[in-house]
Amino acid sequence: MKSLKLYFIFVAFILVASCNFMDHAKCEDTVINSVKSPDGKYTVIVYHRSCSAGTGKYTWIKLTKESSSFWSSEYEETLISINGYHSVEITWVSSTQLEMKSPAFENKVLKNHKLGEIEITYK
Repeated sequence: MKSLKLYFIFVAFILVASCNFMDHAKCEDTVINSVKSPDGKYTVIVYHRSCSAGTGKYTWIKLTKESSSFWSSEYEETLISINGYHSVEITWVSSTQLEMKSPAFENKVLKNHKLGEIEITYK
């Protein structure tokens, strides 16, 4: 009886050890577009994210700021994430004014806002 319990514990251990619990969290990102601001301080990156196990496909847009110091890391802020793959047109009106256009924005309630010194307009 004791050996039967050990056998089941061993089998359970093997099954658990063979599973990768983080499979659901694996995502692949594909950069679609990257646009620098006129002064070169900021970059907007549009990318498509596909996650394993059928958890979804998304369009992400993030803003990065180039580091002014060798020792500091780059600033990064996600501006928006949208379900599905969508085209997004990025236009820097000036070094501090960013305009983003996409058919995906039509049914969304998106408010124009300011992030630091950057004014963001959705169309």
